[in-house]
Amino acid sequence: MDSDVRNLHSTGLFRNLRVRDSISNEGVILNYLLQEKPKIGNIRFAGNTQFSDADLASLLLSKVDKSLDERMLADDAQRIRELYVKSGLADARVKIVSNINEDVGVGDVIFEIAE
Repeated sequence: MDSDVRNLHSTGLFRNLRVRDSISNEGVILNYLLQEKPKIGNIRFAGNTQFSDADLASLLLSKVDKSLDERMLADDAQRIRELYVKSGLADARVKIVSNINEDVGVGDVIFEIAE
């Protein structure tokens, strides 16, 4: 069971994993309760004037219709910030805002940029 949970968690597709067990006449029954990470419905940029949306989007590993992964989004924000630093705008800040509709399992992501 521990191995199953580790393997499921390592896929990066789930935000919550729980296992419930019960005993029946046939033996132990394991029920795996999984909550999938929401998918990205839309990615937008706000506050950017130095670089186009297309330029910034080309830096992202996160993609529409893929799982919304906070760690990957943080890495994407860091890549955007590094682009600004290389361009002489060392004070630029990038904030990630995600709006998740839990009912449908889809989230929109906005990279708010303060140049």
